[in-house]
Amino acid sequence: MNRRKYIIYIFLLLFPFIASRGQELWPIQRLQGQINFDGMPFEKVWDQIKPFPMVMYQPDFGNQPSEKTEIRVTYDDHYIYISGRMYEFGLKRFFVANLSVVKNITCL
Repeated sequence: MNRRKYIIYIFLLLFPFIASRGQELWPIQRLQGQINFDGMPFEKVWDQIKPFPMVMYQPDFGNQPSEKTEIRVTYDDHYIYISGRMYEFGLKRFFVANLSVVKNITCL
């Protein structure tokens, strides 16, 4: 139980906006599998972790985001893992200044 309090404390330090809004604490689930740390959070273990509820900051503070966003946090004996899946529908709005940066992006 002491480790759980420590993990929650670290999370609140990393994301102070959660504490400032007076929200209830969100339990962080312990990792139940292996993660391939390759920058692509699509292992099955991530689907077992409940994503954090998201709210919009701008332009309409407190509303649901217009685009799907999933942030998940888990931990094991050595590390804290944070993954994010940010979806964008309507890719016509993107402007790319340098195509060499885009070559490794995977679109779902």
